[in-house]
Amino acid sequence: MLTSPVPVAWPMRSRSMTRRRSCPGMRRCSQRSLTARPRRMARGGETLVPRCPHPSERFYFGQTCCSRSRRAVPSSPSNENVTTSPRGHPAPSLFALLRRPDLRLAWSRFKERFHLDRSVGLLLAFMSAYAVVLSFVAVMRFNTFRTHAFDLGIFNQAFSTALQGRLFQETPDISLIPSGSFLGVHFNLLMGLLLPIYALAPRPETLLVLQSVFVALGAVPVFLVSRHLLGDGRASSLWSVVYLVNPAILSLNFYDFHLEAFLPLVLGMLYYSYLTRRWRWYAVFFLLSIFTIDFASVLVGSITLAHLVRQLSVRGTATGGRLSLRIRFDLDRPRALLLLATLVLSIVSLFSILSLSAYFAGSGRSVPSTLSSFLQSGSPPDSWGLRAAFWFLSFGSLLFLPFLAFRECVISLPWFVLTLLPVPVTWYLFGYQYSGGFVAIFLIFAAIRGFGRIRNPRNAHAVLAGAIVVSAFLTPLNPLMQGVLPGISYEQGLPISNTHDAILHEAIALIPPGASVLTQNNLFPQVSGRSDAYLYRPTGNETIDYVLADTRTSDYFLRVWGQTPLSTELPRLMSTGQYGILASSDGVVLLSRGYRGPVIVEGPTQYRYDYRDLIHVSGIVISDSTSQSGTVFYYNELNASPNGFWVGPYAHLPPGRYDASFYLKTGRTSTGNITLEIALSLNATSSRNITSRTVDPSFFSGPDVWEPTALPFVLSYTDAAVGSLEFRSSGVRGGPFSFDYVLVTYLGPI
Repeated sequence: MLTSPVPVAWPMRSRSMTRRRSCPGMRRCSQRSLTARPRRMARGGETLVPRCPHPSERFYFGQTCCSRSRRAVPSSPSNENVTTSPRGHPAPSLFALLRRPDLRLAWSRFKERFHLDRSVGLLLAFMSAYAVVLSFVAVMRFNTFRTHAFDLGIFNQAFSTALQGRLFQETPDISLIPSGSFLGVHFNLLMGLLLPIYALAPRPETLLVLQSVFVALGAVPVFLVSRHLLGDGRASSLWSVVYLVNPAILSLNFYDFHLEAFLPLVLGMLYYSYLTRRWRWYAVFFLLSIFTIDFASVLVGSITLAHLVRQLSVRGTATGGRLSLRIRFDLDRPRALLLLATLVLSIVSLFSILSLSAYFAGSGRSVPSTLSSFLQSGSPPDSWGLRAAFWFLSFGSLLFLPFLAFRECVISLPWFVLTLLPVPVTWYLFGYQYSGGFVAIFLIFAAIRGFGRIRNPRNAHAVLAGAIVVSAFLTPLNPLMQGVLPGISYEQGLPISNTHDAILHEAIALIPPGASVLTQNNLFPQVSGRSDAYLYRPTGNETIDYVLADTRTSDYFLRVWGQTPLSTELPRLMSTGQYGILASSDGVVLLSRGYRGPVIVEGPTQYRYDYRDLIHVSGIVISDSTSQSGTVFYYNELNASPNGFWVGPYAHLPPGRYDASFYLKTGRTSTGNITLEIALSLNATSSRNITSRTVDPSFFSGPDVWEPTALPFVLSYTDAAVGSLEFRSSGVRGGPFSFDYVLVTYLGPI
């Protein structure tokens, strides 16, 4: 006959009985009193009741005075048997500690409390792999000079000067903000929170690694929102993969360092906190969002509007007539009041942040003038194709799933409106940071909701797999996409080091840490750890100790904020006679003030221009397997061309002595002649001839043989400062003539 366990009579709870008991020898114990109802375990009918450990018992790993120490109590109160550890018991081994039931029980409770399962492990693995790979890629881009003053150099200089007691001072924007503080460009408090982390290793690489880690953490809200909406851990981990391989997110991580990189995490957690009604976390991430960047306040407002709208759909009439827009608002009073309060606070914070930016800029400008300054930048009239490509790629990388959840797309509406206005062209180029910071995370949330509305599981799995494949294919890490999609992340190729990069590093190593430097956009991050690093001379009176230039890149003649470019400053400074050449190799030039010694880093410098750099104005472009370029300019007409054969490349070279060799060939029946010319282009309509030469078929040793035609010339300090060079054919008649390329060799200083 089976007998049931004797029930334990639990007394009524009173105020005196519900007080917390004090542990012997301790002031306070967080353990519940003995009147707390015990948990029943399935071990022989025994009941485990919590108690405070006796002072004679030794505390082991994972056990404190307030931890849940348990003792076994038989079903019958009379058979109570308590086992205690004697005071002289030897300390257990580490292996025994790790196998203790208390530790395993604590781990199981921890997993249960935070819903840890295999999908969470996959999420952590995906985020770790992303952070490691993208940190490596970002640092390699820095080491191969694919980062820029805008914005890695700006942030590194701002953080570096902040450690020196200056308020985030930076020089690239000093022509716009007289104060020189970055807070005058984008007022934020996030930089103050990041400053202690930067102080641990004050280098540009620290910012790049930090950015990669926080972008990877943006997968956390994607995982949480997906698990909350779908209830499927495996699908949630796959949606985190969609986020991590999304081309907009990777472009955000790929291109320098930006405050927008922190938005996927903070705005995503704000969105998730509202869905799960975790109001304390909602307040925390609301503050972090508006602390990040000014436009985040607009996005917070759009999030509240999206939550206020319970249903937003486009439906047709019952008779199949015209479409109508249906909007239903969430009228639940507590939530509606919270959302309205958030909306008001986001508007107030936006105007407060813009006012603080104007204050720290020191220019006395108002908030309306700050907003209108963006619209005055203008954009090309033929940019509508780029705007359409921006949104097509943003939605297309998610297989247009966001359209199945139109309400969530409302969050991206502010940036959509901006891309329709005359704003800077970089705002709607997919390969910059804006799509990843302001659009992608919300479109992913919309795609998750749309995914949940697909009823056929097989179709849903196919769509999710397709989104991963398409996003991975469009990523800037794919070599096939380099040079195909618009934006800087797709324009510079993969970061593979070469000998030219080694020469640059060798030249930079010659610059002392405390010296002032004038350099160009792509070299500025390497020297931005000092307060006296410049892209231009703001007043023209700054004392420059070193001038660093890479004449092979377009950044050499880049004009920043309308200031004098380095291609003009370098010849001017050389003409003063105060600077000597420390390095001159492969287009890299380093000048030092007061230096009179020999060139330390010296090597040949050659510039090659072919059909990709020059513009043919007559004749045709054909393929030629005998040429080094593979494609040549070809001319074969009896009449002379009124505009010449080709023009360009409008190159900016440092002053010095040069030799230009034009590689041409003729046919067996060639007649006529061709005029080769080196000219200085002063503006769009005028140029000045430096040297020229006319050759005919008798000049060549034989038909179908590529031969160089040399034209030596001297580029003076004045000419190098005021114009660009053309290596062109100003006249051609007869033929056939074929042109492959022109090779310009630097022979030495003047």
